[in-house]
This record gives sequence, structure tokens and C-alpha cells, in this order.
Amino acid sequence: MNWMKGFTRTPHAVLMGLALLLTADSAMADCTYTVKGKLAVQHQLPELVTAHGTSPLKGVKVQISGKAKVLGVWGWYAVWDEVTTNSLGEFSLTQTKACYDHRYKIEVKFQSDDLEVRHETSTSSTTKVKWYLIFEDETVDHGPGTLDVGTRTFSPTGARDLNLQEARDHADIWVAYQKAIEKINGYGPDRAFTSQIRVKFPHNSDVVSDTVEASYANPATQVIYIFESHFNISTLYHELMHVWAYQHVSGELGLAWELMENGSTHGLVDEPWVAFHEGFAEYGSDKLQQIIFGETPRLPYNRERLTRGIGGTPLTSLSLVQRHDMGWWSAFHIMTTANLDDYTFKTAWTGGTASTPTYIVPRDPSPILYSCNPPSLTFAQVLKVFLANSTAGYPNNLTKDEMLVSRFYDRAADVLTDLSLADSDSFLDLLNPAGTTQPLNEFCSPILTPLP
Repeated sequence: MNWMKGFTRTPHAVLMGLALLLTADSAMADCTYTVKGKLAVQHQLPELVTAHGTSPLKGVKVQISGKAKVLGVWGWYAVWDEVTTNSLGEFSLTQTKACYDHRYKIEVKFQSDDLEVRHETSTSSTTKVKWYLIFEDETVDHGPGTLDVGTRTFSPTGARDLNLQEARDHADIWVAYQKAIEKINGYGPDRAFTSQIRVKFPHNSDVVSDTVEASYANPATQVIYIFESHFNISTLYHELMHVWAYQHVSGELGLAWELMENGSTHGLVDEPWVAFHEGFAEYGSDKLQQIIFGETPRLPYNRERLTRGIGGTPLTSLSLVQRHDMGWWSAFHIMTTANLDDYTFKTAWTGGTASTPTYIVPRDPSPILYSCNPPSLTFAQVLKVFLANSTAGYPNNLTKDEMLVSRFYDRAADVLTDLSLADSDSFLDLLNPAGTTQPLNEFCSPILTPLP
């Protein structure tokens, strides 16, 4: 009988204790708690270091978790909510909770509607984007009011995951890609990226040797994979421009088959459209670096360099030029080079020691006065050529069949009011490695002055 009394009294005591705890908790008044701070990155990429040094991290997700101390016992962390940093990298979250002391944990995820940066093992993981821990205080109890954690900077000396190399790399990629996406989307909704940019870094394949592994943008999934040693602005923007092209042309899936069949889409290839995509991506990378970081505009190749060989392959005809990515690279740069009449494209290499430089060179001054009107297109205008324009006779976006130099230049003349058909013909003449004409011949007329 006594044994049974002890047995029944024990769970009753436990239940009474829980009831008292719940009563004490429910009796507590509600208080307001605010957690705020700012996120930044100390840059590693040279272009970002030179331009900014340290940048605020805007548009990233911030998750704030809290735990309370009830009757002298700390509970477990529970997620309060997610917020997004503003243009200054600032975040703030206010919650109403029972008036206990709290401790906090703050995590950051590089993900937004426009962009997400995936971690190294994301391909085999159900979690594509990591939460990085940037703050956790296990020594100080925080009462009601505001906790300002200050500026938390991804850097070599940062606390918690702020000094984690992968997290620091992701922060740099976030800023670099945000700047490019904002620039291109600023050209108008017709030229904007049509879906979220997804980039994985670092990418290391389990089936491909590090000696041949390369960065790429998958035409089917449009996910960008950046190889570990390719952490640079040029590669990041090159692959980004591949994705832009995939979203604004048709037939892009053929690139995947070309890559699987031949192992590369660079250099001299069989199909001009393959070279087109690679040449455009490299050109687009150049233009983004120029526009965003103020780099000197790149000039197209001169004829001597083309015919002497690019990567060991002499490009002696327009047919060969449009089958090589750097031939297309030169074709695009011709379109956006300002004051073309100030330069000469030289003539084909005839053997012997080649002169320098590799690119078009300033022409010799002439005693004759000329009136010149060379076209000078913008990067935004070149992107417009890719788009459907029914008024100009192009009901669809650029197709594989139109990725021939002559057809692309003609389409540009039809679509752009600043480019005439005669101008597009001149572009073609200047690109021709076997040609001899110069910008002075194509875009200028001598000014007749009266004799003294």
C-alpha cells in the first residue's frame, strides 16, 4: 500500500512542478527585444579591393535565433525570424517575448530571389546554400531592449564563420555578381536576367582531374560552377555572361553536347555558334569589368595577329574567324570600340618577325583633313541585338543559324537605329583577316580646303 502511494505521488509531483513552471512563464509580462547589426566583407578579389576595400553586404538573409533563461535554466535556441539586409548591409529584428534574459545566435545565408551562392558539396547535398554563423554570445545575458552587435565583417580576423575561407569567398562572389546583375538589369526588363543566378564555389569534380578541370555554366540547368583555382573576376563574369546568353537565345543546349563530345568549347571548333557563345562570354566579361571597375576598354585584334595565329591557330579567313572564340571576341569588340577611325587594323602577316602590338594600333597622322563618323555602340546596344524585334523583322530571339558574323552584323544594323547597313558591312571588312581596308577608308571622307 505504501509502495503504491509512493508510485502515484511521484508523477503527480512532476506534473505539479511543470504546472508551476508554466504558470510562472505565463505570468511573466511581455517585453520587446530587438537585435540589430550590420554585415560587411573585407574583399579579396583585386578589383573589389581597389574599388572598395570593404563593402556592405546587401540583400543577404539573416536568421536570428534566441533562447531564454527560465527559472535559472537555459532552454534551446529557437529561430525567431529571417530578415534581409538593406543597401547599407544593416539588419534589425524586433520580437515580443516573455520578459526573461535571452542569448542570441545570428546566421547569414547568401541567397536572394536574384542570386544564390552554393557551397562545395552542394551537388550531393540537399542543402544547397549554407547558413554561416556570425554571432553567438554564450557569456552575456541580454534583457529586454536593443542588442546592437555592430558591424560583422567577413575577414581573416572575423569571429566564428566570418573568417571561414569559403564564407569569405562567397561574400566576395556575392558583391561581384550583385554589381553585374544590377548593371545588366538596369538596361531594361527586356535585357534583364530572367531567373535566379546560381553559382557553386568551389567546384571540384570527383571524376575529372584537377589538371584539366574547368569552370563552366551548365546550359541545361544554368548553374555556374567555378573551379577552385578560377576565383577571379574574369572567370566569374565570363560564366555569368554565358547564363545571360542562355536566357536570351535558342539552341543553347547544344553546347552541352559539344562539350561532352569534344571536351572543350574553346579554340577552333566545327560550329560557329559554339565559338559565338564562348567569344561573347569573354567579351561580356571584358565589358562588365570596364563598366563596373573602370578598366581600360579592350581593343580588337589586328589582322597580323589573327593570321599569325590565336592559340597556335592561324585565322586567315572570315570562315575561320567565326569558328574561333577569340575571333568572335574581336568581332564584338569592333562594334563597341570608340573612334575606330583613329586606328589601323594592319594587314595579314606575311612571315618573318611579327611587329607588335597584338591589337589594333593608332594610325599615322595624315596631312589631309577628314570628316569621320564611325559607329560606336554601347554594351547595352549589343545585348539588344540578341532580342526579338518584330518591327525590324526578327520575331524571335537570336538563333544558332544567325550566329554567323555577317548575319549578326546585319541583324545589328536592322535592330539598332545607330548602325547602318553600310556600317555593318564595314565591320565585316575590318574583321576580315585577308582584307586591307582601314577605318579611315570605311568611315571618313577628306575635307577639301581651298588653295591659299
